[in-house]
Amino acid sequence: MAVQPEGAPCWADAMFSDLEGAKSFYGDVLGWTFAEASTELGNYTEAYANGKAAAAVVPPMPGQEGMSQWCLYLAAEDAAATARKIRDNGGEVLMEPMQVADFGTMCLA
Repeated sequence: MAVQPEGAPCWADAMFSDLEGAKSFYGDVLGWTFAEASTELGNYTEAYANGKAAAAVVPPMPGQEGMSQWCLYLAAEDAAATARKIRDNGGEVLMEPMQVADFGTMCLA
């Protein structure tokens, strides 16, 4: 994945109860194609636009059944330092920085 400027949107994923319906919808509307679901990552399924990874779809986690939501990720050079800045400026870190397979490091705030 290309390095993005600090704070630039760099990835998006979406949680859908009807994963096949979402794949059909985004395939029809945006022309996306989809990889096979990654069972080791909770059925995380990458979406491709023009052959390039564009986003991903995933089924709800336990307790979130029936919910749908998009999550936008912003680029950061250092996720731990960004988490500290979030707290220092009154924000809340919901999930501490963690490595996600070979995709990189993420946190949710």
